[in-house]
Amino acid sequence: FLGSRGADLAYAIPNGVIKAVADQLLRQGFAADRPDIGAKVEEVTDVYQNYWKLPDGLRLTDVTNPAFLEGDILMLLAGKNVSTVEQLYETLIFLHPGQTVQAEVYRNGQKTIVELTILEETV
Repeated sequence: FLGSRGADLAYAIPNGVIKAVADQLLRQGFAADRPDIGAKVEEVTDVYQNYWKLPDGLRLTDVTNPAFLEGDILMLLAGKNVSTVEQLYETLIFLHPGQTVQAEVYRNGQKTIVELTILEETV
């Protein structure tokens, strides 16, 4: 995932993610089943929220998951607020590839609930 604020890129790995991956590495020698939503994300800044009247959330780009459309703004994932990249990571760490969850997106001027199948991250 890429999180960006304007031209700056931010890479923040929450402690929960680090612990879960470290536990997997110690237990099995590799990190498996890394959940992915099937899109890159960028935080919707205050400037865009105010100018375009957009909600707080993550704008989706390079979409590969059929539940999403390019430009959707992801607001909730599995009932959790995901307005920052850190919140998305903290939510994803408790999900598993193949699991289906609900996501709330802002699409075409209105909030919509979609059924999202979590993918496995491929790096």
